[in-house]
Amino acid sequence: MADTPRTSELRQVLSRFSVKTMMKVESVTRDMAPNYDWLARTTFPNAYQVADKFHVLREILEQLQSVRIRHRQAILALERKKNKTVHEQLTLQEKFSNEDTLKQLLHRSRGLLFKHKKEWTDDQKGRAKILLKPG
Repeated sequence: MADTPRTSELRQVLSRFSVKTMMKVESVTRDMAPNYDWLARTTFPNAYQVADKFHVLREILEQLQSVRIRHRQAILALERKKNKTVHEQLTLQEKFSNEDTLKQLLHRSRGLLFKHKKEWTDDQKGRAKILLKPG
């Protein structure tokens, strides 16, 4: 309908429709940008809004990545700490069933979050099994 992401231009395109027509709209699917929220609320006041699947999944993956990075940074900070306890030293050296340490596991798991499960390599399947196990 409109080849633009600008709300001002979108409003112009939508102004071609009557208010009566816009009041009949029941739902609006949009990305999660705040400017589209405002446009949808003011243009289609009777419609409920739905965030599209692509943007919801992208947000979830970004949040998973930030958790992964935070955990990895905590491990790196612990490694830099001079006076590690024996327990901390053993935890950092502990290897999982795939022979990765926790630091390696968190570093090497980045790619599997952006691929469909069917596209994972055997190594990625092993890391996912370790990382995503309940408990």
